[in-house]
Amino acid sequence: QRLRFSLRGLVAMASSESCDNTSQFFFTLDRADELNGRHTLFGKVVGPTVFNMLRLADREIGENDRPLEPPRILKTEILANPFDDIV
Repeated sequence: QRLRFSLRGLVAMASSESCDNTSQFFFTLDRADELNGRHTLFGKVVGPTVFNMLRLADREIGENDRPLEPPRILKTEILANPFDDIV
């Protein structure tokens, strides 16, 4: 089964241009079928923190649908590591 952009709170990476080795991370605020097959989905916000995703939707948006003051990831926690032999 392929991962799909079907929920709020999914975390993904988008390359800014082809083959330039730079990237941006983003969270989905709702279902986003138009992103399927275009960006790498690698995580999701879980637990009570998912309600903070609602607050992200209230941020002021500028050009290109980007927030004027982007949120920052201060802490992450791996809940299920599929590569326990590596880390």
